[in-house]
Amino acid sequence: MWDVFITAGMAAGQDDEILKALTAPRPPLSDPGRQAVREMSIANGYFALDKIDDGLAILRSVLAIDPAGTGEQAAREIRSDRQQAVHKMVEIGCLLERQALVDEGVSAIFKMLRESAEGPGRGEYVNSGDWATTLNELIASGRYRQAQELTIELLRMVVRPPRPSAIATAGTPAGRGCSRSLPAFTVRPAAMPTF
Repeated sequence: MWDVFITAGMAAGQDDEILKALTAPRPPLSDPGRQAVREMSIANGYFALDKIDDGLAILRSVLAIDPAGTGEQAAREIRSDRQQAVHKMVEIGCLLERQALVDEGVSAIFKMLRESAEGPGRGEYVNSGDWATTLNELIASGRYRQAQELTIELLRMVVRPPRPSAIATAGTPAGRGCSRSLPAFTVRPAAMPTF
């Protein structure tokens, strides 16, 4: 609903009304997944009004929403919105030449990837395919080292074997058919090209 309101208000030139609605107190929603969706819409509204720092504050609040303890659907929504938030953070940092913001976004990406390696939804961040957008932003803005580090971490995540508990529950009842463990793979950063 917020996206429609903001788009219609912008088209009608009602920036003041949009800003008034965005800054009005909002009670927190009981569903963290819906809360994350609403906050992303509000952040985008601030960005549409060139209220960058207000929008960034909202992105940070989305990153702080913890998907642990929520239902599977809510956790998936939260992870998706957190990923959108870091993409937007890196994009804005690159566009505005705010290296500290890019660094903050890239640090948040690494934190999300670490969470994804062990938590519920294992690998969901890695398998999303949306990281190409962030990598392209980093490369286009000349941040080759950060693009390289993110690429290396994504490769590590892809080749890292699943946890034994994930093997036992991934389609095999009580682990039948899983008589041996997977070999460990290592990506050596020195073997990667340096930009």
